[in-house]
Amino acid sequence: MTTQPPAMAISDIPDEKERIASRQRRAKAALQRNKEEEAGRKKGKEEEQQQVSLGKQQIADSTALLERKKHETWQDLTNIRVHFDDAENKRRIVEENARLDRYETLQIEAVTSGRKNAAVEMKWQDLLNMDIPQDLFEQLKLQKEACNQIIDAKERRIREFQIELRNKDEEYVKVLKQQSE
Repeated sequence: MTTQPPAMAISDIPDEKERIASRQRRAKAALQRNKEEEAGRKKGKEEEQQQVSLGKQQIADSTALLERKKHETWQDLTNIRVHFDDAENKRRIVEENARLDRYETLQIEAVTSGRKNAAVEMKWQDLLNMDIPQDLFEQLKLQKEACNQIIDAKERRIREFQIELRNKDEEYVKVLKQQSE
C-alpha cells in the first residue's frame, strides 16, 4: 500500500482530482481494513464454531462409547447370570433326582428290613418251643446270621450316605474356591 498523507493534508491538496483520488484511496484502504477485520472475525467465529462443533462431537462420541460399553457390560452380566442360573438349575435337578433315588432306596430298604425283622421275630416264637439243644443251637446260629445280615445292610446304607456326604463336602469346598477366584 502507498502511504497517504494525514487526513488534514488531503484538504490542503490544491488539485481537486488529486484530493478525490486521495479520498478514494483512503476509503478503499478503510474498506480493505474492514474486510480484513470482518474476514478475521468470520474466520475466528468459524474456528470457534468448529471448535465448539468438534467439542460437541467429541462429547457425543464419548457418550455413545460409554453407552455402548454400558450396554455390552450389562449384556455380559446378563449372559453370566443366565449361564449361572442354568448351571444351578441343572445341579438342582440332579440333586432332586438323587434325593428321590435315595428316598426310593430307603423305602425299599425299610420294606425289606421290615420283612426280615418280622421273619426273625416269628422265629423267636418257634425257638422258644424247641426242646432239642442241638436243633436250638443250629436255629440260634441261623437267627444270629439273619440279624447280622439286617445289621450289615443298615451299616452298608450308612457307609453309602457317609461317602455321599463326604463327596458333597468336597464339592462345596470346590465351589467356594471357584467363587473366591
